Amino acid sequence: MVAFGNGIPYRQGGPIKLLEYDVTTSRIELEEEALAIINAIDEPIAVIAVVGAFRRGKSFFANLLNGRHDGFKLGNEVKSCTRGIDMWDTPFYHNGARVLILDCEGIDDPEQDYRWAVKLFILCLVISSTFVYNINGIVERDDIGRLFLMSDLSKYISPPKDTKYLPHLVVLLRDFHLIAPDDFRTHFLNQLAAVNREAAEAVKKSFADFDVFPLSHPCRQQEDLHKLSYLPSSRLDPTFIDQATLAINAIFASLSPKYISATLMNGLSYAKFLEACIDKMNDPRNSGELSIPSEYESVAIYISQKVTKSSMTVYKSKMNFYLKERGGMPLIWEEFINVHAMAFKDAHLTLLKKLIGTAGQIKKFEITFFDKIEDHKKKYQKENSKGLYKRNEGIAKSCWHRATSGLINSRMSASTFKSIILGFESDYGLNLLKCPEAAQVLTDFRKTHYSELREQLLKFGAITPETVRQQTEREQLESELLSMVIEGGTLRTKLDLTKKEARLINLQFKQKIEQLEDNIKEQDSVSKKNLKATIEEHKTVVEAVEKEQQTKIDGDEQNVLTKRQRYIRRAEEALTVIGTIAGIVGSLATIFLNH
Repeated sequence: MVAFGNGIPYRQGGPIKLLEYDVTTSRIELEEEALAIINAIDEPIAVIAVVGAFRRGKSFFANLLNGRHDGFKLGNEVKSCTRGIDMWDTPFYHNGARVLILDCEGIDDPEQDYRWAVKLFILCLVISSTFVYNINGIVERDDIGRLFLMSDLSKYISPPKDTKYLPHLVVLLRDFHLIAPDDFRTHFLNQLAAVNREAAEAVKKSFADFDVFPLSHPCRQQEDLHKLSYLPSSRLDPTFIDQATLAINAIFASLSPKYISATLMNGLSYAKFLEACIDKMNDPRNSGELSIPSEYESVAIYISQKVTKSSMTVYKSKMNFYLKERGGMPLIWEEFINVHAMAFKDAHLTLLKKLIGTAGQIKKFEITFFDKIEDHKKKYQKENSKGLYKRNEGIAKSCWHRATSGLINSRMSASTFKSIILGFESDYGLNLLKCPEAAQVLTDFRKTHYSELREQLLKFGAITPETVRQQTEREQLESELLSMVIEGGTLRTKLDLTKKEARLINLQFKQKIEQLEDNIKEQDSVSKKNLKATIEEHKTVVEAVEKEQQTKIDGDEQNVLTKRQRYIRRAEEALTVIGTIAGIVGSLATIFLNH
């Protein structure tokens, strides 16, 4: 293990095969072990692909990026049958991202399948965020490798219309011994134009900002060339050390994460993008073109499915945690709404943090999330409602026991019945948990306990059948009002939940869109015209989300208002028949009348 030094950190780890080309089937095969490493990366991911001419020192430079001489196999250590891309198995942290170093098979290997050489070049362009192209210092026709493909990338890549997809280009002029020009970029373009003008123009057009660095021969002694893996830096040419250090520092200084549209890729999305690109390249029906928008969309859909599932787990976990903090269910509905809002916020943030794609796609993915959240929320609501009913039922039973204790059937009269009912309802009204379920308990008690008590009074002649009829008529009217209280209270709870969710959805979605716009600006590859159009599109999507949420609120408010008006009209009608309404009925009605 030999460290390069010179301020370049030494990276632990070793090379692992990322993908390999099978010459017999003409298929690219991904290695599961490498994919597992990538999938485990939660942070944004930045990818440096070192590509270039066969046996021009690209693997050694890939090792230097890891601050060491050994690692990726060099020169005569590599068998001519090697096909594919090697990856450093320990992605390291740099400026908020995990960095993958890819050492790609040398282009222009005499044994190389031409179709594979083209696919390799195009694939590395698409999957990297920095594309290091290793080339002979004196650019001649036989040295430009696959750079001629730049002259018409549209044959191979269908690009997205409004975001960057090509990586930052870094050209290394290897074994450069000429007098240093004033500007290496201009020098390189002039040399490239001399052998392929279209390629030079394409490089200028596709890579408005790229870097060119000269690298002299690494060794002072020719025989040391085959010992680079274990040769100490003191044996390297000082000029090479200075040039390599400058190039490496510049590469890391300009290194940016990999984007998909306007969102940062993490390991999960990058792995899926890689799989999608390779599947397209392996498809015999495909003419060879990679459609970046199509691959982006397939990745975005895949990620949305995974993230929606994990967000549901967050919601359930947070609901259970917040409920446990409060002693478990049941909770009064106001407190339940607050608990749901906190869990919803956490789950929604998890979703938005990991969703990728355009604003329109993210809005669409949210709908699936909302539907699934609604299903889980209803389960919690049902359980809480059941608990509230049970709690109030227990309170009602205790109140009834107190009201009827010591009752002797032979001494009961009509006034006794009235006294029991007033005492029970007064006691229950003071102790109940105010919610629609409390009204349901009272309704059920009237059907059972009141009826049983009346039957006893009627049996002992304490009341007449006419009195029973009048009392039953009153209770039926009041029960009708109570059923409206139950429905209205339930609608009120639904409205309060909708309002809480809407505020969170609008705020968090807007923040996500602002992040997308920051990412687009960070890529610095979108024209002012396209940026303005994208921002206008984002504004339209945000307004659509806000409108949808307001429509939900308006619908729920109208339902509450309609039920409230019906209750008031029916209560007025009932008063003309029975004169007065039991105080507890009016008290329970405030569940939704006073909001």
